[in-house]
Amino acid sequence: MVNRIVGFFEAVLTLLRALENVLVDLAAAVAPWLAPLPSAYLTFSHMTGVLAFPVWVAGAAALCIELLGLSAVQTAFSLWNYNQEKRLTDRAAPLLIALVTGAAYLVVVMLLVLALDEAPLAVKAARAGLASLSVVGAVVLALRASHSRRLAAIQAEREERRQARQEKRLDAERPGKMEMEPLAYKDWRELPNSERYIVARLTTRQIQKRYKVPERTARHWRRLAMNLVGEANNGHHSIDPLPLAK
Repeated sequence: MVNRIVGFFEAVLTLLRALENVLVDLAAAVAPWLAPLPSAYLTFSHMTGVLAFPVWVAGAAALCIELLGLSAVQTAFSLWNYNQEKRLTDRAAPLLIALVTGAAYLVVVMLLVLALDEAPLAVKAARAGLASLSVVGAVVLALRASHSRRLAAIQAEREERRQARQEKRLDAERPGKMEMEPLAYKDWRELPNSERYIVARLTTRQIQKRYKVPERTARHWRRLAMNLVGEANNGHHSIDPLPLAK
């Protein structure tokens, strides 16, 4: 009985922790998109009230300014990441231009929010703080997007290493392994059907070695060959019963 009670509360605690992680992640994803709203409203109100712009022009300008700010910050982070990861022989991305663009966005926002405002200094400072939230939101969005790309790249690299280890193991365990002389075929359309069935029995590394093609081409050929064998089996065609590479 005691174990059941303890297990119940442990399950509840696990659920609460999972919900907490989901809610925190949801808040981190939604809040940055709400941050530009005060700045957009202040810009809109000053353009309609002080500059006497039509409502549709002021609305379009406020939306454009906030989207440009988000774009400027995102672009700056993307260029900075590229410069950090590029090869020594690659040209550097124009990060300075992106930074100048972001600074120009901030100046325009502050002019629209503060220069046209006749309120006391404390009120201006408060409105400037609200306007700066759009920059904070843009930075958070850029950081999250950059981290998501980084995680995706790490996962893709792990998958490639796993496939390479699997193919290496298959090369070592495959019975009747033989040395193959490189062939002159460079296009899948040039391969006769007999050769295509041979491709289906090989790993990506063996296809590279036999036909002297890049790894990407070898993987593409192997997929085509496996599809060909599957169609032949479904049609009850007679094919060589040698085992296929997994």
